[in-house]
Amino acid sequence: MIGTETRKSLASFDIASGALTSFNIECPSGSINNIVISGSTLYVGGEFDIIGGQNIKSFAAINIDNNTLITSFNPDLQYSSGSPTIECLYLYNNTLYISGSFNKIFGKDRSYFATLNTSNNTLSDFTINMESNICTMIRDGNTLLLGGRFMNINNKFHPCIVSVDTSGNIRE
Repeated sequence: MIGTETRKSLASFDIASGALTSFNIECPSGSINNIVISGSTLYVGGEFDIIGGQNIKSFAAINIDNNTLITSFNPDLQYSSGSPTIECLYLYNNTLYISGSFNKIFGKDRSYFATLNTSNNTLSDFTINMESNICTMIRDGNTLLLGGRFMNINNKFHPCIVSVDTSGNIRE
């Protein structure tokens, strides 16, 4: 509850007045871990099975101009060890970096990490070989700094923090 209004996991407020807006895309169970806005699209990541009344696992897109779920955006997130989750989203220009517990996204093999071109919602070829989740990331120029619960990246020992270039090569 927010005041007298019910919202489940997602809410929007008017910046000037602080009033709750009419935005009401419900996520009735699970959790939202991250949100990122690119243009008029709100990307939502977390651990859920249903959002906006649709069976979508843990990663969804919402049109914030008309407050509707973008049903054509279906990442078909899969994880062989249980329910998939999205732990971290980071946007840099038109590239959305995605990390979580998954090994398939949009039908492609990707373990714990993927990149999405937000201009057309397609996966890029850029990937790194992860063994566990990234919890935080930031990009500076051509360098991506990653922190998380991993011990190895690209089959090299780099516990919990590593710097990679935008081709996925480790920066020593």
